Amino acid sequence: MEKKSSRYTTRDLVVMAFLIAVSGPFQVLWAHLNFNLKVLGPFTALFSNAGFMFWGFLTLYLVPKPGSATLVKGIGAVIEVLLGNPVGPVAIAYGALEGVAVDLAFLAFRQRISVEMMIVGALFSQALTAPIDFFRDRVPFQFLAMAAYWAPGVAGTVLTGYVSSLLLRLLQRAGVKGGVRVQAS
Repeated sequence: MEKKSSRYTTRDLVVMAFLIAVSGPFQVLWAHLNFNLKVLGPFTALFSNAGFMFWGFLTLYLVPKPGSATLVKGIGAVIEVLLGNPVGPVAIAYGALEGVAVDLAFLAFRQRISVEMMIVGALFSQALTAPIDFFRDRVPFQFLAMAAYWAPGVAGTVLTGYVSSLLLRLLQRAGVKGGVRVQAS
């Protein structure tokens, strides 16, 4: 079996630069959509992560090297903030932590992409960004308050992982060649 190189090729860097250039503006639009849909209360969390998390999974599909999701998500978040994210500079922390979470799940699943890996990556992201969420949203440090706050978010996170896997499989079937195959469970 051929050993995978951990160095980025020119192709990898070009693909990552393209993903950064596209994901930053997309994420700022997604953030404005989410900000305006906060009137839905906790139900916003059912879909709010999808537009952010997908970029990390897409990055690993196209550039399957640990660290690539962190780079794309982190730098993409800087662009997102520069374009006027309604959350402000904290979005850079969110982006970087989401990338780290996706990369950790990728490593935990032996550099394979599957539905389970994406769900675990999304859940890792939720866990890593929880302190920011609790502080920013001023969630009372009580069991029922935290459970009510987290329940829709966890459901949305699982849904995000599943929908992301469907989108990657659609790209795979459409002929978009990635560095790894998306495995169905």
